Amino acid sequence: MLTIRQIHQKNYFTGEKVFYEYTSEKYYDTHIERKDNDWNFSLTEERFTVPFEKKFIWRSLMKKKLLL
Repeated sequence: MLTIRQIHQKNYFTGEKVFYEYTSEKYYDTHIERKDNDWNFSLTEERFTVPFEKKFIWRSLMKKKLLL
């Protein structure tokens, strides 16, 4: 199941972490061909032999604002 959430840096203060991770079983192979003044681009859906996993941690560098 895919979940996409929009985040805003103003909501994450210095040192806070945001974790990203996803797994994919497929990818797109690109094919580019040029003939004279024309270009032809195509994408072919392919399957990984082993699912691809990506994990990333983002640390906010924004300083915390004091609310009075």
